[in-house]
Amino acid sequence: MLYQRNEMRIFLLFFIAFFLNACVGVKLEQVSQEQIKKEYFEDFNASKAWWEKYNNQDLNNILKAIIDNNKDLNIARVNFLSTLARYKLLNLDLYPTLSGNFGANIRKNLNNGTKTHSFSNGIMLNYELDIYGKISDQVASSEFLAKASEYELRSLELDTINLAINSIFEFIYFNDVDHLLNKHLKNLEQMLEIYTTKLNYGKVEYIDLLNIKKSLLNTKQNIITNLQNKDLTLKNIKDLLGKDDEHLINKMLNYTLEDFSLQKINFDIELKMLAYRPQVQAKLNQLIASYKDYTSVQKSILPSIKILGNLDGNDKNIDESFKFLILGGNVAIDLPFLDFYRVKQNVKISELTYQARLVEYKDVLQRTIHEFNFCYENDKYYNDLLKLVKDINVNQEKITQLYLEKYELGRSELKDYLDADALFINSLQELSRAKLSLLKNINLYHNIVLISE
Repeated sequence: MLYQRNEMRIFLLFFIAFFLNACVGVKLEQVSQEQIKKEYFEDFNASKAWWEKYNNQDLNNILKAIIDNNKDLNIARVNFLSTLARYKLLNLDLYPTLSGNFGANIRKNLNNGTKTHSFSNGIMLNYELDIYGKISDQVASSEFLAKASEYELRSLELDTINLAINSIFEFIYFNDVDHLLNKHLKNLEQMLEIYTTKLNYGKVEYIDLLNIKKSLLNTKQNIITNLQNKDLTLKNIKDLLGKDDEHLINKMLNYTLEDFSLQKINFDIELKMLAYRPQVQAKLNQLIASYKDYTSVQKSILPSIKILGNLDGNDKNIDESFKFLILGGNVAIDLPFLDFYRVKQNVKISELTYQARLVEYKDVLQRTIHEFNFCYENDKYYNDLLKLVKDINVNQEKITQLYLEKYELGRSELKDYLDADALFINSLQELSRAKLSLLKNINLYHNIVLISE
């Protein structure tokens, strides 16, 4: 008899060991973050309003309105609060669950018509022992998902601000070009009027008049194209703002790109700092959440112990039924390893989810480094371009003036001056465009290097 018992124990132990071994997952690759200087979190803090360095209150006001009213940001805030609420709800699983009930029972004897009634109520306590840390891992996974959602919100804020500032600068740029082209158009219209009179007196040739009309029509075409771009940019700003507030937007038309100084940006930083960028931190916390979920699912193969307790009362008198004279309780042991295949597949699913998030984390980290290098190269390129375009503009202004003087002396044709003047106007546009590109790159820099702990 004793031999049979020992044989049964050995069989059960072998049976459990077999299923536990079958459900054990592979060793997952884990990542770690290097520590960086505390000063970096002070100098490159993502919560700081870096755009205030432009010292423009109207810009600050419109960006604040966008942060407060943008639809995507508001949805992200709701999603974060929802994720946080789920974490707080799941955290309650670490504590006993208390519940209660109340009931009334009424019976009537159909033969003699007598009635009986009774009342019952009870308080119940339900608690699962977290012996292996399975529930703790589930709670930790939910906590890291809440952190990831917070980082995603911060990342979206930075992206939205970057897009908004770029759109505002584009809006100002198109407005600058509009003033430039309309001023040029007025000069051409005056010239057309003068040369029409001169033609009537036979002092100029008809081809001179045609050349002026050609320049005038080309300028009108450029004005229309520029206005289309300006209107499209205005629409984009309104979409970001989340409300139709043209008064706030139109205040920016009081400025030109020259009113915004080109900030000096520092590329001499440790690249490992970029791992603390909100976008990267979001992926890291999602990865850690997946790992905690994986370990929790692994532990779900192990037996779980639940303690159930209840305190009941029952009496025909409702007041007496609340004396809770009946105490009961039991212990339940679940054996999930008996459903071996289901648990094994759940472990596999969690493992694959982790692997996918690991790829996402490595990818966003690599793309951040590429983005930083791209921004660095662009900074050199746009600064060199701005210097070059300034020289071109100064040179073209001199050429235009010389052609005008030569034409007035009768030593060159009007067409030569008009062509030179068109090139000068174009060089002014290129100068504004080069500065716009440099301002956008400065905005990109801040979007890349701002970090969160």
